[in-house]
Amino acid sequence: MNRDALCKALGQIAWASVFLYLDVNLNMGSASINLLPEWAGYALIFGALKPLAEWVRSARLLRPLSDVLMWWTLALWLLAMLGLDTQSGWWYLPQIVASLISIYLWFQLLTNLAELAAGFGLARERSLRRLRNFSTVLQTLMYLPWDYVLPESEELLTAIGAAALIAGLTVIIWTFSALFGLRRDVRSLEE
Repeated sequence: MNRDALCKALGQIAWASVFLYLDVNLNMGSASINLLPEWAGYALIFGALKPLAEWVRSARLLRPLSDVLMWWTLALWLLAMLGLDTQSGWWYLPQIVASLISIYLWFQLLTNLAELAAGFGLARERSLRRLRNFSTVLQTLMYLPWDYVLPESEELLTAIGAAALIAGLTVIIWTFSALFGLRRDVRSLEE
């Protein structure tokens, strides 16, 4: 088992989170180009899973899911570049399926990374498990059809939006810290 390859894979996963969590869009008329496309994040994950699976065997089971998400988000990215709307109409069902796959992929990937941290005796294991739980609950809540459930109160919607923004920023910062920190921790064990 190659620890250099593992450190590289952990770096790929950490950078994948940047592509998946941050949106930098360039708008040109009706077309929009995301400069940090999700498909690149899933491609990084796909490439990282094989070396990770040498240390945590169940990680290899995530390769087909990351492959599907990579191609799906690449198709959406290309359609957005052409100015086509993929947010309404019949696109709803495949978007929900892709969202469910994405939630499961992150849940299981963070579980695998926590197992890896535990195998090295790193204290970061606990943080990764908490991050996994918190981000899974938050992502699930974000995909619920709140428009049909909540009363039309501007103050309530503003408060919920502010809470979602704070929770989302917390997950982003926590994810970057945990993933880049895990790579640093494993690399320092190497020395």
